[in-house]
Amino acid sequence: MTTLTPAIPLGLAIDLSGTASAHTRTFLHATRAWAAGTPGADLTLVSDDRSADGGERAAAELLRRGVRGVVGHYSSRAALAALPLYGTVGVPLLLPAATADTLPGPGRAHVGRLCASDADLHSALGDLTAPWRDAGRLAWHVGTSHAAPEAAPARRGPGTLQVVLGSEAFAREALARPAAPGERWLLVDDAGSPALLALSTPARPIQAFGNRSRWPVPPPRPEAMFYWETWCALDIAFQLASRGRHRVAGQSFNTTCGVLTFGDTGQAETAAHGVWEAPLPVG
Repeated sequence: MTTLTPAIPLGLAIDLSGTASAHTRTFLHATRAWAAGTPGADLTLVSDDRSADGGERAAAELLRRGVRGVVGHYSSRAALAALPLYGTVGVPLLLPAATADTLPGPGRAHVGRLCASDADLHSALGDLTAPWRDAGRLAWHVGTSHAAPEAAPARRGPGTLQVVLGSEAFAREALARPAAPGERWLLVDDAGSPALLALSTPARPIQAFGNRSRWPVPPPRPEAMFYWETWCALDIAFQLASRGRHRVAGQSFNTTCGVLTFGDTGQAETAAHGVWEAPLPVG
């Protein structure tokens, strides 16, 4: 007589609304590819609408369906609203892309983040943009609640670096405005979609900057930002759910990208950040 092993129920939460960003497409691509090679996983996908209310609704729905681990909530607002619900019932939450500084932390052993934090990202961004800031040629376009690093007053014109923080839609609006000759553009995190990078020209170079983990073992092939973070988050959630465990903080896990270790706060120690393309010249 053959005994069938029950499928492991995992939850997926991401923005599936009409304003979904390039990160949503990356998330769906990664989860489909992971599921195709992982028999025994039963995935339930819900939308969190990138909002606090949406995060709570998504978490409640996933818990109602009996998931034993959750991956997603790319939006920090949604993740912050959802994580207490998971903690109450001991369901681990793996965050591939939510960057708010307050997400992992004391009392949240069930939460693990695979990307760097806002503080890490802004520190690196501040270092990268310092030459333009010091020359008074740095301009910010901010369409997000994630604050920008301090910048000196900027002027428009040749040699100015225009930095965009916000959604893909916000960045598209910023790029649609008339540009002064010689301006360069840097699209940060959510703003840096492949579709917008394709608009780069020699007259108006466009570059992206965002979180990219430096894995102990390089991923099998290059992919979009947060692709492998999502894949390895699924690896970890599946392991935890299979064993009936929920603690992520202070633990190490074997994943497709090597052994990933989380600190006592639940932050992955491999998380880093980097420029997608070569740094822009100052001129």
